[in-house]
Amino acid sequence: MIDVRRTFRVLVGFFFAILAAAATQVRFALPHSPALSSGVDKLSGWWSDFAMLVLATSTHIFIFSFLFALVAIVIGEWQRRREWTYYVLTGLVIAIGGFVAQYAAENAKQPTILNNYALIAFVTSGAIGGLVYWVFAGHRAGRARTSPRIAVADESESDEEALVVDEGADGQRPAEASNSPDAPETGGIDPDLTEPGGPEPADGAETIAQKPITSVPDAGPSRDARRIRISPHSVTDTNTSEPEKA
Repeated sequence: MIDVRRTFRVLVGFFFAILAAAATQVRFALPHSPALSSGVDKLSGWWSDFAMLVLATSTHIFIFSFLFALVAIVIGEWQRRREWTYYVLTGLVIAIGGFVAQYAAENAKQPTILNNYALIAFVTSGAIGGLVYWVFAGHRAGRARTSPRIAVADESESDEEALVVDEGADGQRPAEASNSPDAPETGGIDPDLTEPGGPEPADGAETIAQKPITSVPDAGPSRDARRIRISPHSVTDTNTSEPEKA
């Protein structure tokens, strides 16, 4: 699937790169151009002639550099080359190639282009064109890489896991075990552990608590131990004797 936004970005960058390279070459050739030597003092005529020369030069640069620039752009987008040096060096190579091609197309009747000034003009125009492309499109070459997502556990889930780890051996959580209605009070006796069938203590009787019956052997009282009940009616006074019968 073609990325429309990326294609549009590349086309815009290439368009402005061609214009920048053409304007650089025209500016180098402007003082020596016979077409502009007579009207250089007239500002309006100078800009109109400059624009016409830029458009004409842009056409020649586009025809020559299109295939080379296309290969460099595809490689840059594929490899995500976002450094400015890559595009500046690419512009330099294409400009030097254009200089060599124009020198090879010369004939004996035309003045040669083989001089330092023309070489500097070509090299500078290529570097500026590559830099302009980097500004408009090259610094965003390639698709943006998505950052890896890190799953973060919810705080409620973490608290539940911590409570599960702290559960007792009986499978009950400490908070639930302490609040359970069936749990015996501290220091009391579980009524389920006492032996049924015994009479209820009378009013005012004191009850001596005994240890609950468990399955673990204990050195204390035996399992058949009963509650010892002390009633005030069952205790006789040793200092008083029964009244004599009349």
